[in-house]
Amino acid sequence: MDYFIETNELTKNYRGKTAVDKVSLHVKKGEIYGLIGKNGAGKTTCMKMLAGLVRPDGGDIIKHPGKGSILKTGCLIENPGLYYDMTAAGNLKCKCLLEGCWSKEYADSLLRFADIADTGKKKASQFSLGMKQRLGIAMALAGDPEFLILDEPINGLDPQGILQMRNLFTKLRDEKKVTIMISSHILSELDKVADTVGIINNGKLIREVDEELLRLGACLEITTPDAEKAAEALRKSFSNEIKTAGDRTIQVFGAETEDEVIAINKCVAESAGLIGSKRTGSDLESVYIDIMDENGVKTDDGIN
Repeated sequence: MDYFIETNELTKNYRGKTAVDKVSLHVKKGEIYGLIGKNGAGKTTCMKMLAGLVRPDGGDIIKHPGKGSILKTGCLIENPGLYYDMTAAGNLKCKCLLEGCWSKEYADSLLRFADIADTGKKKASQFSLGMKQRLGIAMALAGDPEFLILDEPINGLDPQGILQMRNLFTKLRDEKKVTIMISSHILSELDKVADTVGIINNGKLIREVDEELLRLGACLEITTPDAEKAAEALRKSFSNEIKTAGDRTIQVFGAETEDEVIAINKCVAESAGLIGSKRTGSDLESVYIDIMDENGVKTDDGIN
């Protein structure tokens, strides 16, 4: 497979200690790539090297730009670099001027896209954490990067702020066609948006997990008075993999959307009767724990 961004045995040492140890990442174009691991695992150092902020001590970064010969990269690493005595518009104007893309119309479109356009004359020092993060992302988008690197962008946000960020990530991927790398300790949120996940521990890449493996084993478990009858009706109407687990239980694999779940439950109710329905199986947290356990790594700290 041809990848959009690759690293080949990327390595970084600090004062004789290896922070990143021969890491080979593979990021596909147009995906959200999650980078996870304990505190100090090497995630931020990897991101800094990909963003060009830190020089590697070994290995290669291979980029496949979609336009021209240079891959435009935007980043928000650690904290947004804001002028706190300036407004959102003022901050973004500075960044656009640096990128050579300033126009009021263009800057306003970025503020609207990041849902930070209605702050008026309020200074950045008065912004909530979520507002600061969204402004930081708007600034990272100046110049229309093809690759966006976000280090802990939802850390410390309240539920509303997390939801706004999640929606922003999917808009960037689906509407602007931006390839995104996100590090996060909040696995339940990353699970909702990531297409591929890289797991790092002590500077080493343990495994890359794609969406297919993330969803492996996840299913809709349905309880019905007659599992065989309901399963027969489902197989006539749906192409999902369907298994019976006893006289009263059906497992339906691959039902990812709420509309699919509703249609499946309706079919069971009409054909054999519906007692209950719930999602079971894999999620990113359980996949992470299983992989870390396989590698003899304790998972009782450093991850939420």
